[in-house]
Amino acid sequence: MTTSPQESSRARETAPPAQGPPQRWLILGVISLAQLTVVLDNTVLWLVAPARRSRTLSRPAPL
Repeated sequence: MTTSPQESSRARETAPPAQGPPQRWLILGVISLAQLTVVLDNTVLWLVAPARRSRTLSRPAPL
């Protein structure tokens, strides 16, 4: 059985839209903010940790 292009386009037009949770944009925003926080935290660690390590190693240890 074959369908014409008009029939298949009509079938697509009548298909119900995909349903998701009503707060999906809020969920996406929270996940994006969490990901941004992790990226910024790792960036700060990569930039600051070597500088702190070199300063710590250059000082003599207190007795």
